[in-house]
Amino acid sequence: MTNAEFSALAAKKGFSACYFLPPTAVSTSYKKLIEDPRSVLPEARTVILLIKTYVPAYDREGCEAVISPYYSTSHAAYKAAKELALLLTGMGYKALSNVQVPLKKLMALYGIGSMGRNSLIAIDGLGSAFHVQAIVTDAEFTYTHTRIEEPALTSRCINCGRCVHACPTRAILPGAAIVPSRCLRAVSE
Repeated sequence: MTNAEFSALAAKKGFSACYFLPPTAVSTSYKKLIEDPRSVLPEARTVILLIKTYVPAYDREGCEAVISPYYSTSHAAYKAAKELALLLTGMGYKALSNVQVPLKKLMALYGIGSMGRNSLIAIDGLGSAFHVQAIVTDAEFTYTHTRIEEPALTSRCINCGRCVHACPTRAILPGAAIVPSRCLRAVSE
């Protein structure tokens, strides 16, 4: 199967983008995350990152609660990635979906978007409102990105403070400091 063929199948499942990376070990301090994809699939040849975008919800005046569309998007992405992994398995490959690798660090290391001061990754043309799923497989795909030496903080930040004011848990402090224990997404490093 080629990158284009797999990407077309992913698009039919609702994914906006598909990236093919080598199975790279990435250090993390989060105990729930796997540092090396080869620890769950020793013969891994490719890590496929699947991006599913969503439109953020904003509190409307008088509303008591707003449920972020992130949650329904993440559920749909989980199911679709599982189906794609099963498709690869049906073709004779080994494939595991929902592999808990440090996705943000992996994306930054390969230049897939840029890390903002709010610790989110923003992808050119897609923004930061997305959910990412990883499939680890022994299928060999052409890698779409090469590792960069040092991922840079996004140059688009203009210190406007909107992320500080928008953060529902006040995890983002003025001056770009982040309080990980307050962050709802901290575990997805």
